Amino acid sequence: MDYLIHILIFAGIFGILSIGLQIAMGYTGLLNLGHIAFFGIGAYTSAILTKQGISYELSFLLSGIFASIAGVILMYGISKLKGDYLALATLGFGFVVFAVMLNWTSLTRGPLGIPGIVKPEIFGISINSNIEYLIFVFILFAAVYLFSKRLISSRFGRLFEAVRDDEKALQIYGKKILI
Repeated sequence: MDYLIHILIFAGIFGILSIGLQIAMGYTGLLNLGHIAFFGIGAYTSAILTKQGISYELSFLLSGIFASIAGVILMYGISKLKGDYLALATLGFGFVVFAVMLNWTSLTRGPLGIPGIVKPEIFGISINSNIEYLIFVFILFAAVYLFSKRLISSRFGRLFEAVRDDEKALQIYGKKILI
């Protein structure tokens, strides 16, 4: 039973990751092969900050901010690339992030990983068992899913689909596209 719970926890985590990938590739049509790099940046940031004694809520927020900053930096570096070149650049970014995480052993411990990550305590509620963690992951999954549905049905989300369908027409209508 513990193994099944463990697998369901990972399914929820990777489900959250796949929602982000669906927005990036499914709705905008942009082939991003470095999506996992942002996942790694967020995960390592959260783990390192909680090991330093920072609250789970703050480290969760900061990990998203750091991954977003990495995304903005990458975006400005590859904003003129299209198609296969965009895919190769994001793939290269993913390899660079992987190499940094693997070789910066003083920070990440390399292939050994970070041991003893503190169990989450969210707004005074401590998550100690795997069942509690599974519930937490699926609450996060539901929140991300609902947010993504609202995002896609918004005006901004319709711009994602317009980028996928006809980027030139979108530019003709006066929308500035950085990608």
